[in-house]
Amino acid sequence: MTLVIAAIAFSVFSMFWTGINFLLSSPPFSYSVSRIGLVGLVGLAGALAARRAGRLHDRGSSAGATGAALVLALLSLLIAGLGSRSIAAVLLAVLLLDVAIQAVNVLNQTRMLSIDPAARSRLNTAFVVANFIGGAIRSASAGFLWGQGMVPHHTWSGVVDRGGAVGLGQPAEGALRA
Repeated sequence: MTLVIAAIAFSVFSMFWTGINFLLSSPPFSYSVSRIGLVGLVGLAGALAARRAGRLHDRGSSAGATGAALVLALLSLLIAGLGSRSIAAVLLAVLLLDVAIQAVNVLNQTRMLSIDPAARSRLNTAFVVANFIGGAIRSASAGFLWGQGMVPHHTWSGVVDRGGAVGLGQPAEGALRA
């Protein structure tokens, strides 16, 4: 289950970050590549928050904290969808999503690596592969959802709507459509 949660969380993260490039390079923003890159700096807060997530695992709150982080990720997608014309809303969504996904990753990886200390290398490989597969599939689907595919939402709302659906456990249906 840990690998499934990891793949889903990272797929939502990758889909969001691929889609945000489309959003910010299009009107009303029309940002340059450099300016879009600066938006990514807001995501550094996620790395800082990850340290605290590890402490939650140490206190025995890993499962509950993972659930809270997944809810925060869904909330960030809601904010992103509602604030598609506001850079402040987009930046808030970036901040919240990065904190949430970093927390999920740290909690899942820590929980998984504690299963068998002798198998840490193999377990970590499985974790990275699951993240990569989920991320690659959803990153590719963001392009289709933006306007290349046959999905009704050819916009940012399509990306965040599908990201939310994946986060709620509907990856197969979205993969078929996107």
